[in-house]
Amino acid sequence: MSSHVSLGLQHPRVLKTQLGKIPKVDWSSDGKYILSASEDDALLVWDAHTYNKLALFQVPSLWIMTCAFSPSAETIAAGGLNNNCKVISTERPDAEPVELMGHTGFISSCKYIDENRLLTSSGDKTCIAWDIRRQTPITKFEGHSGDVMALDFLPENPNLFISGGCDKTSKVWDLRTSSCCLTISDNKSDINSISFFPSKTAFATGVEDGSTKCFDIRAKAAIFEYPSQLSNPVTSVRFSNSGKFLFAATGNVCEVWDSAAATSVASLSGHENRVSSITLSPGGTALATGSWDSTIRLWFT
Repeated sequence: MSSHVSLGLQHPRVLKTQLGKIPKVDWSSDGKYILSASEDDALLVWDAHTYNKLALFQVPSLWIMTCAFSPSAETIAAGGLNNNCKVISTERPDAEPVELMGHTGFISSCKYIDENRLLTSSGDKTCIAWDIRRQTPITKFEGHSGDVMALDFLPENPNLFISGGCDKTSKVWDLRTSSCCLTISDNKSDINSISFFPSKTAFATGVEDGSTKCFDIRAKAAIFEYPSQLSNPVTSVRFSNSGKFLFAATGNVCEVWDSAAATSVASLSGHENRVSSITLSPGGTALATGSWDSTIRLWFT
């Protein structure tokens, strides 16, 4: 499964840190920057074109699990094991971070709705939409019976978002009504990652038992399953911008699937430890994989 030619993927550029395992990577919406979190309570901003490190932000005692760029990249958010989420200005590094406190469990995922609103998922079984300037929760989304490990929405239409958790369920929520629109209970293990299909009619889940499935929201059921030969947990999933491919991190590799045919087209290897996070450049021409081996690998079309 080394068919890089079919995808046009070139051998990767490797970005190395000395800050320990990388739990999460993100790409700015303008494509200029890459953000990586480290277990050493640090956030690194990279130039996506020169591959140079541009800025280092220390976040003591956060024990970072997740991070994200704001739409303008003027702020970055990070959350972790201390139950809090911090928002840091990239324009004014000396400014005091905004601290969002309200979860009673670890912060597993965060994503900006817009410049002033942030969505977080947590080990306290909830998701919260935050007003960043006021440092207050807008809405709490309750319904999961276990840790919520992942969330996602489409930037062009963030009114609907999806969540997945350790209760083995995935849920579709409406930000406007604060209600759960759909619950799907068709996974047999904890959901580690979740990704919307670009059309908003389907989503994929990456699961602790090594399975990856695509669910149709209208059918309320799984329509594709991606039968990996590996038995490692699936730690991150992401659809390509067109939806043609599904990327799934499992073990030390990133598997690439034809999303509609449910066939494997490539296995991106080179990491020496678990691949923990996948992110795509806004134009969809590059893929970044973050790993516990303290590196980010960039794959180009």
